[in-house]
This record gives sequence, C-alpha cells and structure tokens, in this order.
Amino acid sequence: MLTVDIEVSATSRRYAPDHPGWIKQRYELAAGLRSGVPGAEVRSTPVAGTKGAAEAVVVALGSAGAFTAALGAFKAWLGRDRTRTVTLTWQHDGREDRVTLDADNLDAAAMQELTRGMSRILSGEPWQTDTERS
Repeated sequence: MLTVDIEVSATSRRYAPDHPGWIKQRYELAAGLRSGVPGAEVRSTPVAGTKGAAEAVVVALGSAGAFTAALGAFKAWLGRDRTRTVTLTWQHDGREDRVTLDADNLDAAAMQELTRGMSRILSGEPWQTDTERS
C-alpha cells in the first residue's frame, strides 16, 4: 500500500479567512487531525514577499486505519456547521487531484465515493469514478 500526502484546507461561507473565530475553527480541525490521525502534521511554507508562512495540515495516508480516522475527523468537523467545506488535495501519477467535501451536501454517497477513490489511490491505482471530480 502506498502512502499519499493529502493537504487539507478548510473554508467557510460564514467567515472571512482571517476572522479570529474562523482561525480558531481551522485550528480545531488541525488539532483534531493531529491527535486522531497517525501521520497528520502542520507544515509551514514561506510566502514570497512576506515575513510569514502559509500553514497547511497534511495527512499522510498509508493505511485504511489512518484514512478511516481522517474521514471521521472530517465528518465530525463538517457536521458542526453547514457553511464549512474541506478540500483534500494530493499528487498522484504526476497530476494533482482534489476533492471538496461540503457540509451542506455531505451524504453517504459522497463518503462512499471518497472512500472508494482513496482506496484505489492507496492501492497504487488511478482515481476512477463514475462522477466528475471537483
């Protein structure tokens, strides 16, 4: 089974990206992933032209257990506010793939599709779905 690094980013239709309440909520997602998902960490990347760095939560998925734990954390965090989204981005076979989970439309079919796709990726196969990726 492969290990795939997935960058996790969160957005909200309710808060501006720099709103203190939103920053706290993103921190809670990161903390939940770091405490519950083996291989999850926060990585900082310097931002050109500034003194700061962009932080991203990265989850290294290499087992079904890590994926199940991450999925549970996403569902729990999204379930607390219908205006939230989580976007998962990863590199595979030289291309970038991305899936967005929207709290407003998070249903069993979407979770099954994500589980099926990630299982294929972790097995070294390409992501193939019956529906268009976002």
